[in-house]
Amino acid sequence: EIERARVVLRPALNEQGNLSMSPDMNGVNTFTTQVVWWAAGGVMLWAALFSLIAALFRGGVLMRALGIAVVRRDGADASRWRMVWRACLAWSWLPAAFFATALLNSSGHASTSIIIVGLPLLGLLIWSAAMPHRSLPDRLAGTWLVPR
Repeated sequence: EIERARVVLRPALNEQGNLSMSPDMNGVNTFTTQVVWWAAGGVMLWAALFSLIAALFRGGVLMRALGIAVVRRDGADASRWRMVWRACLAWSWLPAAFFATALLNSSGHASTSIIIVGLPLLGLLIWSAAMPHRSLPDRLAGTWLVPR
């Protein structure tokens, strides 16, 4: 049985008999990686789309269920367009990251693209952790999240 397994796995075994990715198997690995990236991108795109639609309804069901209202500086409810602007700001990193990654990957800098795209996202994550009371999109849109 071991010999039959070695015969079947021969393309994936190196000189020492250990499992490794041969050039024939590398295409499978690349395809799987691409499928995972496209699936993750699709999920993010749908989340952004639903977020924009919810902004048209001033926060949607989730914000109401959580008891959160989005208001302006004077305490009045934020307008629909201000809510859409806030959602666009919150999701603006997604197309920027997609185009930067696509541009760098097409020029042969795939490993560099993760660093270049990841560093600004890491910066936004640190900003959000340092200032949890008000996010960057809220600051730029002139909105506040308050209990309903």
